[in-house]
Amino acid sequence: MLTTPPRSLSFDQFTLDVLRCVLRRGASKVPLRRQSFEILRYLAEHAGKLVSSDELIEALWSAKPADHNASVGQCIKEIRRAIGDDARWLVKTVSGRGYVFMAEVSACPPRTTLRRSDPKVKPNPDWHPGCDPFRRRTS
Repeated sequence: MLTTPPRSLSFDQFTLDVLRCVLRRGASKVPLRRQSFEILRYLAEHAGKLVSSDELIEALWSAKPADHNASVGQCIKEIRRAIGDDARWLVKTVSGRGYVFMAEVSACPPRTTLRRSDPKVKPNPDWHPGCDPFRRRTS
């Protein structure tokens, strides 16, 4: 059975646009290097599970860096800086073992296509059905 990967992942007040490799807070883009984005995406896809630095290196790096703990640590630092005040509860460090993404993550389905034959319907490029980027954490 083929499944289509989600176009976006939403958590707290953020949306990860997986196809464009963009992190958004509401409608604003949050700057993030590509490798840091990939780590955030991987952690969000494995929300609630302990992910070690070794697992991140194995999954996301094409060549193992000289100091993989420092490389992953730098990306985590950048992710936390980009996220801001909520960073510590969103990406929890488990000392000596790895990281746990604590937020509830919602996968946004791919965009639906609108028929061009209806002139009144104008597609909004940022709209994703079933996805509310302004949704707050409820617990």
